[in-house]
Amino acid sequence: MTETWTAPPVERTDPGLILGERQALEAWLDFHRETLLLKCAGLTAGQLKERAVPPSRLSLLGLVRHMTEVERWWFRMHAADTDLPFPYDPDQTGQDFEALHDADAWPGNSSTTSCPATATIPSAPGTSAGSTCT
Repeated sequence: MTETWTAPPVERTDPGLILGERQALEAWLDFHRETLLLKCAGLTAGQLKERAVPPSRLSLLGLVRHMTEVERWWFRMHAADTDLPFPYDPDQTGQDFEALHDADAWPGNSSTTSCPATATIPSAPGTSAGSTCT
């Protein structure tokens, strides 16, 4: 019998209210990332693909894939001026939400990652080193 993969539990940390600009940005990004992952916690890969309310095209897996591409665009393509394709929607036609039939939510089966674990979000000139992206 094979064990069914489920999204792991997530602890969400409230961001501090008095932080420097960079710290606040990173804290709020983490908070919102954790909020989305909290919604996915405990669900199987199949449940993550389900459309919430037909005929809506929205699913949690589609939303996670979309947010991966949004962060890639803002931090790696726009801010870092890196030429990268969109992993789930290379033609920018909404396939990050749509093409879920072959998608696998289990991270060990991912053929595409949003960025390597060692990649960093670039810092503005004259500031400290960037933070690790997800």
